[in-house]
Amino acid sequence: MERKDIDFDIINKLGLKEVFKGTEFDNVDDDMSYLDKLFEYRKTLQSYVFDDPDKGYSTFIDNTRGFGSDKCLKIRNRLLKDIFLWHIDGILFHRDSKCDCAIISNDVLNFVEFKTNAKLGTDKALEETYEKAAEQLSETISTLRKGIEAIGRDFSLIRKKIVAYVVLNKSIPQRSTYQTTVAFKFSKKNRVRLVFENEMDIS
Repeated sequence: MERKDIDFDIINKLGLKEVFKGTEFDNVDDDMSYLDKLFEYRKTLQSYVFDDPDKGYSTFIDNTRGFGSDKCLKIRNRLLKDIFLWHIDGILFHRDSKCDCAIISNDVLNFVEFKTNAKLGTDKALEETYEKAAEQLSETISTLRKGIEAIGRDFSLIRKKIVAYVVLNKSIPQRSTYQTTVAFKFSKKNRVRLVFENEMDIS
């Protein structure tokens, strides 16, 4: 695939190279080198993201065979937009210190934390899982906000693009009261919407 086929302005206009100086972004010499380690690219009607324990980071996969649909995030892209998967946890930052990844497209910056290994257990254990996911997402957004503001840009223009996703396996009850509570506290703290969903629409 050639540079002209990919809209790298989606990444460039966020100013991530400037924000994350001293990290893997220093190795980005041109637009195509974004895809060496930091990002993956797709332009398909449907794709999936899997948090791969062998690779140590989240990655695009073509289908869920051998992975399990309940372990993956499904992305629908009906308008065939350029989509980038930003490797955050395990590539940009040490493993488990931030959220796993982000999905970036025009007017879309969705941060994603996978908790698909969580098991249906006590209420306290589930609540701790939700809180941990929210904390990792919040920490990632806060780090980006501080970096954006440090280079003199208005983070509010980026914040309105952001949605935070927690991906759980299908054994975990959806839209529970405590999930609603965690989402409310997260939104109040970050002014960003938090959802517990295994599917994402890019529109």
